Amino acid sequence: MAIFKGMQRLSPNQRQNLKLPFAFLLLLAIPRTSGAEFYRREWQSRHQPERILGLEAQFTNYSTNQNYDAYGSTSLPPGFRNYSRQSADLHVGAGLSQKFTLYGTVSWARVQVDHELLAGSSFGFTDQTVGANYRLIDKKISLDLQLEVAIPAYNNSLSTLNLSPYVGDGSTDITAGGFLRLPLSSEARYPVELRSGAGFTSRTNNFSSAIPWTMDVRFNGDRFLGSAGLMGVYSLQTDPGIGSPAASLGTAGSYVTNAVNPSLASIRGQVGYHVSGRARLTFMGAKSISGQNAPQGFLFGLGFQLQLGKKTASKHPENPVKMTPMEYGHSNQGLVYYHSSVPEARVLRANDRLNLVKINKGSNDGLAVGQIFDIFSLKQGGTAGGEPGGQSSSRSSPEEAIARGRVSSVKPEEAVLTITEYFREVWIEEGFVARQPVQ
Repeated sequence: MAIFKGMQRLSPNQRQNLKLPFAFLLLLAIPRTSGAEFYRREWQSRHQPERILGLEAQFTNYSTNQNYDAYGSTSLPPGFRNYSRQSADLHVGAGLSQKFTLYGTVSWARVQVDHELLAGSSFGFTDQTVGANYRLIDKKISLDLQLEVAIPAYNNSLSTLNLSPYVGDGSTDITAGGFLRLPLSSEARYPVELRSGAGFTSRTNNFSSAIPWTMDVRFNGDRFLGSAGLMGVYSLQTDPGIGSPAASLGTAGSYVTNAVNPSLASIRGQVGYHVSGRARLTFMGAKSISGQNAPQGFLFGLGFQLQLGKKTASKHPENPVKMTPMEYGHSNQGLVYYHSSVPEARVLRANDRLNLVKINKGSNDGLAVGQIFDIFSLKQGGTAGGEPGGQSSSRSSPEEAIARGRVSSVKPEEAVLTITEYFREVWIEEGFVARQPVQ
């Protein structure tokens, strides 16, 4: 609970007698606020692959000690020192089909305000979000449509009576918009793409409608990933208020709350590491660079993402490389024959999320870009399905074809396959076998 330093000289009974009427006056003077959740909530696509459950835990810290005024210049509220916010978010998304994803976020935060006269802290659940994502186009270029609702899980009237900082603004926000993904690199091993998105947000309690937006360039390699870009929110100036007051109960003068028609732009960056094909660690940071009636702040955080479930076969255009086994006519159809002149390759590393597989054979073994390979899971003993003459092996051998890939890049002693079709719902693992079918 917040403590007014100026009130500390009073006796406990005097403070208690002043508390209720003072809070009542504040309620009359400040009927609503525009809170930190609105600025911090990034508009991003929540699409998940079919039959995949995506989990993301994110921990962030936001701090500000200045405002952007109505003209975009920085200013320091009288007596204000700092506002900080530590947040924990759990994002959950379920790919119900190739196109449709449902998702939700559970958020919690701790807020601290430092001011010459007003200082304090509070914590609790903040705005909780639910939404749906629909992938309208799923080609080389993808287009997503998304609807999201943010619902407050707190009561600011109680915070006002307790003289404690707000953890949110109390507004229910409904946002609808879209996202475009455009590949910038044709190199499958080092994919670079441009992602951009925008939406329209309608807010309750007479808050101004706004346009959240984002644009960044992303690199998603075999082990490392990164992104850099811009994000922000643009006010449509529909708030009936005339100007932002000099101070607010929730944040002691910072425009994190009680701002009228706020607009803000921030630069954002992220780096990460793929722990496995289904898990990764990330570190992100964002810094505001311009704004109007908004806080000038800095945000940084750590995240952990995990994908659970099994991939399923997807629909593709009629391309021989992307056909099913029956359509292909040669591979995985009864007794299958494979090139004896091409040595059997082993999987060195697999990234199921990026559909990339590295094998231990390369141009020295006759491999070239565009060649087709089948990936086999392993069993102890048994027959390697399909060598001419029906040869068998008692060692660990291929059990069944689970995927087909095309050679996308070649080095003398290794190559990278881009998976074009999954035949079985099995994750590709190190040691699996890659063999070239006779066409």
